[in-house]
Amino acid sequence: MAGLLDLLDPDQHEEASRAGRAELEAALDRRTQEERDAFRKALDLYYAPPPEEESDQSELLRQSPVQAA
Repeated sequence: MAGLLDLLDPDQHEEASRAGRAELEAALDRRTQEERDAFRKALDLYYAPPPEEESDQSELLRQSPVQAA
């Protein structure tokens, strides 16, 4: 996957990231609140940063695409 990202310049990468987040939000909007919460909980469990890191990457998915950009 990193090889594909190397083909994009930083602006293209950011645009693709925003588009992906928008698609994810649209898909989640079609789900119940319980399903959205379960999805986000799974992300928190799977992508939990190591204890020494303070950043919470799952917070980006809780924000709307406009807020996260």
